[in-house]
Amino acid sequence: MNKALQLRILICSVFLLFLSCSTAQGKKDTLAAIDLKVEQLMDDFNIPGVSLAIVKDHKPFLAKGYGIRHLETKAPVDEHTLFSIASCSKAFTAAGLAHLVEAGRLDWERPVSEFMPDFKMADDYATTNITVKDMLAHRSGLARNDLIWYNSGLDRFQIFDRLAYLPMSNPLYKNYEYNNVMYVVAGVILEKIAATSLEDYITKNILQLLEMKETVWFNADMKQSGNYATSYLPDEEDNLIASELYPHGDVTAAAGGIKTSAQDMTNWLIFQLNKGTFKGRSIIAEKLVDEMQKGNVLIRDSNTKEIGAMAYGLGWARYLYRGHDFVDHTGAREGYWSQVNLLPKDGLAIYVNSNSGAASTAFVEALSYTLTDYLLGLPPIDWSQRNWEKQKKGEEERAMMKAKMEEALSSTLKPEKEVKAYTGTFQHPAYGNLVISVESGGIKALFRGTEYLLLAQPGGLFFGKSGNEHILLGFRIAANGTIDSLQTDFQGASVQFLKK
Repeated sequence: MNKALQLRILICSVFLLFLSCSTAQGKKDTLAAIDLKVEQLMDDFNIPGVSLAIVKDHKPFLAKGYGIRHLETKAPVDEHTLFSIASCSKAFTAAGLAHLVEAGRLDWERPVSEFMPDFKMADDYATTNITVKDMLAHRSGLARNDLIWYNSGLDRFQIFDRLAYLPMSNPLYKNYEYNNVMYVVAGVILEKIAATSLEDYITKNILQLLEMKETVWFNADMKQSGNYATSYLPDEEDNLIASELYPHGDVTAAAGGIKTSAQDMTNWLIFQLNKGTFKGRSIIAEKLVDEMQKGNVLIRDSNTKEIGAMAYGLGWARYLYRGHDFVDHTGAREGYWSQVNLLPKDGLAIYVNSNSGAASTAFVEALSYTLTDYLLGLPPIDWSQRNWEKQKKGEEERAMMKAKMEEALSSTLKPEKEVKAYTGTFQHPAYGNLVISVESGGIKALFRGTEYLLLAQPGGLFFGKSGNEHILLGFRIAANGTIDSLQTDFQGASVQFLKK
């Protein structure tokens, strides 16, 4: 080898070494900056613990825990700590159904009633025409109806059977209406076709192939892991109180059941950015991943100059963020707040989860956007201050509404009829029984194990209160002067209970 060639090789080697050191130092500086931003926002919003995963240039960049997972033990959050991702689970359910589509076992654009004759909704047109894609896109027309599963004791198949009695709020396709119940129903459809549980099917065909070995579905499994974040909710004095995942959460696994770690979510982010491929293996066809991520129904128009009009896909929302194509979803349950961001054209993805409900979505959104701005090299925006102000404004508005309500209730009216006339058991085919009784001269309502003291209001209405829970009832007086039914509103659903 001549000396000139040796010199060129030496120069190239030194340059590559310099480049490698520069790259390593650059990443070290970036990680330090990220740590600083995360810790600052945690302090701003009083967040105990955070789970964070970042994929950059389609490659793992960071999987890390911050803060503590339990206030009493001070146990730290690490990259393996489990958090509930709540509604960010919807994308996993959509992926499971897409897997069935690719296998030729499901046509999610075909009306469900054509291949599942026991499927029925309260509206005939919806029953005849709704597809699985419509369910996943939140355009079913079904009112939210979360109380059908909340503390009801019903399993997912019983919810499926009672769908026929759940009130609609709009015709099929009219508009976007977020709905957990339809994801539960879509999950039951998956189970009926696959002849196995939703959890087993998605674990075998999605999670295991993505090497998401720490991810679990059930509350008991999360606790058994020993490394999970306790979630917290604020009391009236803003003290953080440990919360528990409600047992009915397992029933609604299709809508919000996944518990996972930053380490595992890294693989999920890569899979999404790579359009259904992981480590060179196609798990779901690219065209189906595109179908899930594209917008199908308008959620809302643009509400800030940075964020464009938002549309919902199948388990994902899509919009432009500061000119960048942006796919995301948020999740919330019993004190856990999460957000998953995908920027497909930038090869960037971010997952954030926190174990405090005190800041609601304000924290995870602020952190997600702050990190996105930094990693894309965009001019910084003080998302912490902006979201803090928005949250405080919301809290003030809710406090004013509460004060007005308490003032209105301070002088209650005398009921139109004798109190005994209101008593009895009132029944709804989906929601079950609501019992009205008289105790110590007062009228009380018992629903799902919660007792409400009823106070007469103008217009023949009764307001019921039990701690922080409220209910508003209107009794119908029949032509013969007796009370034959009562009406109430469950999250936009007008529900009538008939007297037995």
